[in-house]
Amino acid sequence: MESRDLSDAISLIKWMKQSNLDVLYLRMGEMTLDLKRYAEEERKTDTGSAENIKQQSEKPILSPRLGIFFRSAKPQDRPFAEIGQRVQADDCVCLISVLDQRCCVTAGVQGRITEFFAQEGQLVEFKQPIFAIKGEESDEIKQP
Repeated sequence: MESRDLSDAISLIKWMKQSNLDVLYLRMGEMTLDLKRYAEEERKTDTGSAENIKQQSEKPILSPRLGIFFRSAKPQDRPFAEIGQRVQADDCVCLISVLDQRCCVTAGVQGRITEFFAQEGQLVEFKQPIFAIKGEESDEIKQP
C-alpha cells in the first residue's frame, strides 16, 4: 500500500467520525475501505458488558487485534473450543482475521472455557473481551 493511499484512508476515517454516515464502503485502486459506525446504544451495551465481564468471569481473554472473530478455521469445521471445555495455555481457541491473515488466539491460561462474548463473524476491536476462562485449583501453580 502506498503512503498516499494510507493517508487518504486515514483522512476518510477522520471525516467519517465527524459525519452522519453509519457505513462507508470505498474502493480506491487496489485498496478497499469498509467502515461501520456503531450506534450509540451498542456502544453503551458493549461498555456495560465489558465491565460486567470482569465481575462474572475469572479471566477474560482480550482480542489481540481488530478483526473478524471465528471459532473454527472453516465454516463447516468444528469449533476449536466449546464452553465447558478444558484448555491448555497454548491451545488455539479462536481466530481473528484481518485482510485474509488469520491470527490464532490461544487460551493464555490453563482452565475451562466459561463463555464466548463474541459471535461468529463479528467484528471485534483491539482489547475487546472475546472469551473467558476459569482456572481450576489444580491448574494453578501453588507457591511454597
